[in-house]
Amino acid sequence: DLDLDGLNRLERFVSGLRAGTVVVSHDREFLARTTTKVLELDLAQGQINLYGGGYEAYLEERETARQHARDDYEEYADKKAALQDRAQMQRGWMDKGVKNARRKAANDNDKIGRKFRSEGSEKQAAKARQTQRMIERLDVVDEPRKEWELRMEIATAPRSGAVVATLRDAEVRRGDFVLGPVSLQVDWADRVAVTGANGAGKSTLLGALLGRVPVDASQSSLGSGVLIGEVDQARKLFH
Repeated sequence: DLDLDGLNRLERFVSGLRAGTVVVSHDREFLARTTTKVLELDLAQGQINLYGGGYEAYLEERETARQHARDDYEEYADKKAALQDRAQMQRGWMDKGVKNARRKAANDNDKIGRKFRSEGSEKQAAKARQTQRMIERLDVVDEPRKEWELRMEIATAPRSGAVVATLRDAEVRRGDFVLGPVSLQVDWADRVAVTGANGAGKSTLLGALLGRVPVDASQSSLGSGVLIGEVDQARKLFH
């Protein structure tokens, strides 16, 4: 939970180290700027893969490797399915030949004909066994894991008014800490990033905007028709 200054200090420290360094982080930008190799622990596939290059190169190589794995599996699956269909057809011909041979044998004294029909059935059985051996000799390719993708969305709501939220000369006092006076306005479709050092009052400012933190001076208000959707800092709203 480093602020921007702390993150920059850590980045400079890691980049300046001459020793080998292992970094574990979920910050992709930090990884992209500091790493020279990526070790991937794939729990689902039970594999450990080492990629050269930085984080961006890792993403490209991983995507290429996954595509190759998918292509290899689909080629194996197609070949196996074709052989299984052939074996099933050959067994069907064999069964049909045996039934015909038995039916005709009851009223047929032609030894040559019986022998011909018997040999035909045996040939089909041999072909079916050969096809089955081909299936068994295939190098099995496991189906690659289907990658999940994290998707989040805030439910749609009717459009609010043009003004979403306002603060007018607002102040928040908590002991020795004072935020403000702050005046600001958030309009419909604005996207606002709130930055600052740890303890500067970012969460307090958002709380004041949402009406959760009482302001000690002036006012805060939400516009007409505004409905709030939130991903909170501690993710407590998620199950």
